[in-house]
Amino acid sequence: WMGMTREFFSVAQHCVMLSFLVPAELARYALFHDAHEAYLGDMPRTLKKQTGLGEQYEVVATIVQSAIHQKYCVEYPKEEEWDLFCQWDMDFSTCEMLQLCAKDIRRVQGAMVGNPIPDLRLNPWSSKNAKTHFLTRFYQLERGVGLEDQGVFRDSKLGGSPFRL
Repeated sequence: WMGMTREFFSVAQHCVMLSFLVPAELARYALFHDAHEAYLGDMPRTLKKQTGLGEQYEVVATIVQSAIHQKYCVEYPKEEEWDLFCQWDMDFSTCEMLQLCAKDIRRVQGAMVGNPIPDLRLNPWSSKNAKTHFLTRFYQLERGVGLEDQGVFRDSKLGGSPFRL
């Protein structure tokens, strides 16, 4: 969100939470789907869509993302899973926008309209907690542990409330 939220909200938190929301076969991809932003930062959607900068950013982001996927053995979703993943990401991003961004930003970002996920309440994590959750989720997925909790995320030990889909 490039600092457009009222309080810090990390891409790591976005990716961790999304990895619990999507079906199990998409969890690893969800965890890494925005990993390029750790190296490149993000670019606001309006700049990506309304200027030539977006195309240039996407070229570089694709190269970086591919290297990350190769390093961590992340497979892209199958063709028939792609639309489903994109819808989950858009719906979750819509929750972020509605709950975390100022109203004037929501008006600017208005073209991005997914379906908010009912009963999902976001509690932003500190950068330290985001890192901890990301690494924990990574190790869970590496070992094939925690997939029985798809649709459930509990962060109550770290100051947030659980959600269930």
